[in-house]
Amino acid sequence: MTIVQVGPTREQTAVRLLLILDRLGEPCDAPDAPPTAVRVIRAQRKLAKLDFLVRNPDYLADHIITVCVEGRLPKERLLEARAVLEEREPDLHTYRMLRNKHGAYEPMNNALAVLRHPGLIRVLRAGKPASCPPRPSRPRNGT
Repeated sequence: MTIVQVGPTREQTAVRLLLILDRLGEPCDAPDAPPTAVRVIRAQRKLAKLDFLVRNPDYLADHIITVCVEGRLPKERLLEARAVLEEREPDLHTYRMLRNKHGAYEPMNNALAVLRHPGLIRVLRAGKPASCPPRPSRPRNGT
């Protein structure tokens, strides 16, 4: 018997990222934001972390419990962690995290492109690149 691992399609990932942006993004009231912007997630790394927690509800429940124990969330939120752990989704709709590829973070460029093409999202770079000191010149062979 051959076991084939099936992962989410790029379109499924795009829909998940759009949901994350809509529900977990911050209101966009920055003066430098495009006038049509509604929500913003200010770093792709943060988007990747949120995507990981949505894809892996056990880790989400653990994070909720940890934050409640630290006192950063009210204790009532523990009920949400309990619901995540007890109300399991069918295995048919679960995509296992492939640790051997990218660890917790999956590449999302293709999914972001699916959202960018029709204008559902806009990706902007902020800040300036760090300046690098000039590289020392190396002597050429024979000189």
